[in-house]
Amino acid sequence: MYKFSISAPGSLFLLGEHMKMHENKKAFVMTSLNMRTKLTFTSLPPNAVKMDFIELIFPNIQLHMKIPLNPFLFHFFNNNTDKTIGAHTLYEKVKIYVSSLMGNNNTCDLILGQHESSLQTFFFLLVYIAYRHIIKITASFIVKISSDLPIGEGMGSSTSFGTCLAACFWRWSLLQKGIARYEFHAEDTSVISGCVAICERIVYKSTTSFNIVVSVHGSLLILKQNSMIKKYDHFPSIKILLVCSNVKQKDVQMHVDTRHSQEFALNNISALAKASIKVFKEIKKMVTDLGQVALDDPSNLTLRTLSDIVRINQELLNSLGISHPNLDIICAIAQNHSLSGKMACLNKYGYAFILLLPSVTDDDIAKLIDELKSHNFDASITSLCGESSGVRVE
Repeated sequence: MYKFSISAPGSLFLLGEHMKMHENKKAFVMTSLNMRTKLTFTSLPPNAVKMDFIELIFPNIQLHMKIPLNPFLFHFFNNNTDKTIGAHTLYEKVKIYVSSLMGNNNTCDLILGQHESSLQTFFFLLVYIAYRHIIKITASFIVKISSDLPIGEGMGSSTSFGTCLAACFWRWSLLQKGIARYEFHAEDTSVISGCVAICERIVYKSTTSFNIVVSVHGSLLILKQNSMIKKYDHFPSIKILLVCSNVKQKDVQMHVDTRHSQEFALNNISALAKASIKVFKEIKKMVTDLGQVALDDPSNLTLRTLSDIVRINQELLNSLGISHPNLDIICAIAQNHSLSGKMACLNKYGYAFILLLPSVTDDDIAKLIDELKSHNFDASITSLCGESSGVRVE
């Protein structure tokens, strides 16, 4: 019997123009967000129950299923199974199996879609890893996954979900081989990243892997035209306030004005993202030399420089029409407190973040949260990056 927990972070769009990632021709910055998806895995000993099962508990999407184990084993692991089949062929088998599980489901379309994609991700990763890295599935097991991340708001919830599953099944495979590691090594993260990348490409039709790097490694990435300019792992923790804007994406459509007259603003946004490299280098060196306490010193001006970059970025987004009145109100409230805010998500309006400077006291933060609340904006304190901010065994 095994029991363990895994968690993985979300992602935040720190700087850039907020186009869809594959359309983004300018520089932008992504970072891990310490709002985590958490997975608990429990396997039962053989013959512990009369009829073995797979139990899935995903409360964020109101999914709770107890699936008989034997039909699952017959579908994927019968004597005629070719375990060398390609990932696309496996996905077709997974889709057939998931359809049989869902049957005549009267759940609303949104929840139904979330159930389907989550089940496809779960079974694709389970069987893919079992085929390639050997997992012996002989008895009941339970997987519970919950997340602090808002679902479908552009903060990496699906990638974080997949990362937790891949890490779980990879660790299960290792444990069955007598290997018990409590920190993932480079070999582990390479396997986990590869499995998630294949799943995202096939199940979610994703064409980029940056969210995966952020989720697995907890990285801060500076990117341009689908290439990494710079990657920071183990980047120092930066405190932020994450604010819900109450904007539903279905009610608005993001449209970027890319006429020649707007190219100046777009180039400036790209220049800001590239200029931030110097700031990130200073932060990294400072904390390496002096520790996190140096970054948390109220007299330190490095984060103030980053805060100014964030503020200018949001102003340029506003000039391009890539904003929303609710986001503008949140950012204005932040400026009234001598802080900077910006929209937080790629191609989404649902959240803003406010960079919290070292000089800001707990009392200041409480007043800021109260003022946001008075405008019906809920806010929570969290952080970007930090030690062990990628996927980890809890």
